[in-house]
Amino acid sequence: MDGLFVKCFFEAVLYFGPQDVTFLIGLGWIWHTKVATVSPQNLQPDAEAAVEAFKTKKGLEDVTVSKGSRTWHLSL
Repeated sequence: MDGLFVKCFFEAVLYFGPQDVTFLIGLGWIWHTKVATVSPQNLQPDAEAAVEAFKTKKGLEDVTVSKGSRTWHLSL
């Protein structure tokens, strides 16, 4: 812990750390906003009816439905 490298490393983390954390939080916020704008979440009170409506709207017949704990996934 007395080496020059270790002391320089700690000082660099203390100097650049807050800048990096601020930048990464801002970048994460921008990514989250972009993704939420492109593909927003919609809560459906009746998931089975929503799946059937989607299948009829798209004209799909053979669809595999995977039920998760909070989300459902459809695959062709």
